[in-house]
Amino acid sequence: MLALQTQVLAAHNYQSSWWSWPLMLRPIWYFYEPDQGAMRGVLLIGNPVIMWTGLVAVAACWWAGVKQRAVVPLAAAILWTFSLGIWAIIPKSLGFFYYYYLPSIILCVVLAVALNHWRDVLKQRDEWLLVPAVGMFAYFYPIIAAQDLTSTRAFTRWMWLPGWA
Repeated sequence: MLALQTQVLAAHNYQSSWWSWPLMLRPIWYFYEPDQGAMRGVLLIGNPVIMWTGLVAVAACWWAGVKQRAVVPLAAAILWTFSLGIWAIIPKSLGFFYYYYLPSIILCVVLAVALNHWRDVLKQRDEWLLVPAVGMFAYFYPIIAAQDLTSTRAFTRWMWLPGWA
């Protein structure tokens, strides 16, 4: 197992470093070509509303844990940090965004814990995040579900950052 994690591998177009995964700097195109008479694409990307708000939630949970001695937010923040941090110490030469799968699931837990912890501050409107998150899912749905696209350059509509193309 150690040999597999320490071997030096050739560079890959979709490789990325562990620190870039929470920011979604380099998602992965699994498919983008004509298929069954239409241009289709499948992009591995997180929901920006959840992923980026989740990072704020991690910081908030760390703050609550340290400053307010709140055990549950601190435990959630530690769990996310460990699940990502393990990739910082593994000496693997090649990483991909899909390695962030487990930390991204934990990030959703951290987000729920943070929203619950600050529920009174949010005036019990912790569901406010649902509308933009569902909206963002609907926006990205065509390129995560191989829907018919209008042209070979249609993908540019969803490419917000240079590393996404």
